[in-house]
Amino acid sequence: MYKNLTILALALTAGAASAQAPAAGTPIRNQATVTFEYNDGTALQSGTSTSNVVTTTVTAVPSYTITPDTGAAALTNENIPAGSNSSFTYTVTNTGNTPLQITLTAAGTADQAPTGVTITENSGTANDGVVTLAPGASVPVTMTYTIPNNAEGGSRYGQNLVGTAQSDNNGDGTYETAAATDNDNENVTIVYTVSTPVIGSPTTNPGVVFPSDPANPGLTPDPANPGTSTGPGYTDPGTPGQVGGPTYVAPDGSSTKYPVADPETENPDVTSLTGSVTNAGPLDDILTIGPATDPDGSGPATVALINPATGQPFVTGDPVQDANGNPIPNVVAVVNPDNSVSFVNPGPDGVAGTDDDTGIPAGTSPAYQVQITYPDTETMTGPQPP
Repeated sequence: MYKNLTILALALTAGAASAQAPAAGTPIRNQATVTFEYNDGTALQSGTSTSNVVTTTVTAVPSYTITPDTGAAALTNENIPAGSNSSFTYTVTNTGNTPLQITLTAAGTADQAPTGVTITENSGTANDGVVTLAPGASVPVTMTYTIPNNAEGGSRYGQNLVGTAQSDNNGDGTYETAAATDNDNENVTIVYTVSTPVIGSPTTNPGVVFPSDPANPGLTPDPANPGTSTGPGYTDPGTPGQVGGPTYVAPDGSSTKYPVADPETENPDVTSLTGSVTNAGPLDDILTIGPATDPDGSGPATVALINPATGQPFVTGDPVQDANGNPIPNVVAVVNPDNSVSFVNPGPDGVAGTDDDTGIPAGTSPAYQVQITYPDTETMTGPQPP
């Protein structure tokens, strides 16, 4: 007698099922069950048949990433001043199916090497350069280093964040199996080119006659001392907004100022040059001028830096103004130990001359005066116009 055998279903069962890949060491059990019907010649019968259980253990597949990588997406910091820190944040992700312990170190690149490199896990764990990640977990880490104080503007410094991993394939908390190394995570820092302050010079006065000019009435050239003239004084056309006589600006930008002509010879003569200094760079900068000195050191003149906003020598905390007399907000003067003067933003505490002073904005132009005082004389000497 023949039996008609009809297979109705085939089922497989597993000990673990998930959308995410099962962890290493997870047993997966498969068992086939067949449900069937057949005709024994008298009636329709049904039955089942079950296979043996087959158990498969998931193999450990360690894998991880550190991003971003070297290339178009590489981390780059630009305009970092010399002596400053540069920081980069990466993301470390366990993309495998087993716990990983990843040691992070810094390696050199083709760029110059910075100093003081640190690697910190941003979750607040100890700064030992080691992160431990379960499968699927990720953590941000920050690399920070210092640009040398003598770094030249436009120079490049860089490091490569390297990861070396070990995996816990047995699930016992012991990381003993070496995994892959990720060493393609370079960063670069481009040093800020500190701008040279642009010094604003007084403008020349067309038609001004200077002391050594033979055409100047009232002065007689001194043949015994070329470049000097003797006489009771010289014609003083005046210079609006400035103390003293006219100003001559040479082609190289240097300025020569002559004192006011006067008949007496006892009281010192005072004259001044008014100028400005401009932050011509793209970033905030602390600008410093001076100290003001007698250029050739011959004396007997004395030189001082004067604040046009007060008419007095600069004092730390002084407000400042621009060359047009307009107050400059959030910018004050700081007198340094060498008597040079810096223009700064006093920072959050509002106190000038402290560690939290910051730079003044790009394009800001504080004004200053150079005041020269020297004994009166009837003989005019010094730099002469061509």
